[in-house]
Amino acid sequence: MTVADLRPGDEIGGWRIVTALEGEEPARYRVRREDGPDAELVLFPDVPDLERRVAGLEAIKHENIHMVFNVDRYRNQAFVVRELIAGWSVSDWLEREKQLGYDQALGIACQLCLASAEAAKAGLGFLGLHPGRVLVDGEGFAKADPVRLPVRNEADFQSPEEKRGEEPDQRSDVFRIALMIYQMLSGRLPARDGFGSIDYQPLTDFNEKLPEKLDEVLGRALAQDPRERYADAEVLLDELHPLLMGRPVPAGTAPTRWYEDKRFWLYVAVALAALVIILGLIFGLPPLPTL
Repeated sequence: MTVADLRPGDEIGGWRIVTALEGEEPARYRVRREDGPDAELVLFPDVPDLERRVAGLEAIKHENIHMVFNVDRYRNQAFVVRELIAGWSVSDWLEREKQLGYDQALGIACQLCLASAEAAKAGLGFLGLHPGRVLVDGEGFAKADPVRLPVRNEADFQSPEEKRGEEPDQRSDVFRIALMIYQMLSGRLPARDGFGSIDYQPLTDFNEKLPEKLDEVLGRALAQDPRERYADAEVLLDELHPLLMGRPVPAGTAPTRWYEDKRFWLYVAVALAALVIILGLIFGLPPLPTL
């Protein structure tokens, strides 16, 4: 049996195929196992060093990280089984909407900061964040793909050190989060030179209602030298959180941390859930991936 011959009812690694899921490569299937809910099986022929890259991902359980159930091989092809998410990628939203609202964009970015921080605690120093690898579900949770499955225009989101062939770390994800914020709010990516450095044009040039502080934060997060950026996504979150909540940081005090403000979770969840519902009504999008 070849990959092309897979049909509903076939089993791979203890998972029974329910149906194929539409979309671009790699091949994706809706699968089921008796002791759990439906899941998504992603099968691809050649992802270098996949098993090493995803080692230990099954232990990471966080609402902002796409949960991985297991990784294995089938007829010399690697496959990953992960949670099946009813939602759309940020790339899909941007293709339809061109840009997102301030609350939605910063809400997604703050959740990605949480995902990066959680991954770092689990020993995964780089998530490789990209709009095509971030799904937002019906409850408003942004979920980052820790497997780093192939996406289009990957190079557009690489940090300067990645383009130089250096090993990325948390500061590389800080760069990628800042790029995503810029794209979500302006509908475009900033200009870059051949070395990957940013020719930063302030967001306030596109929308004067945006806070100048946001441009200061993004300017630092997009620095050419990773040593000049925020040390990690948790530090970046301390800067973004007050901007999302719409209140200034009290003079002479440390910024409010995300976990100290219950409004953060409510605000983000309501804003993103509303956007999911509106998009579904406008475009008639199905609640689950098209079968």
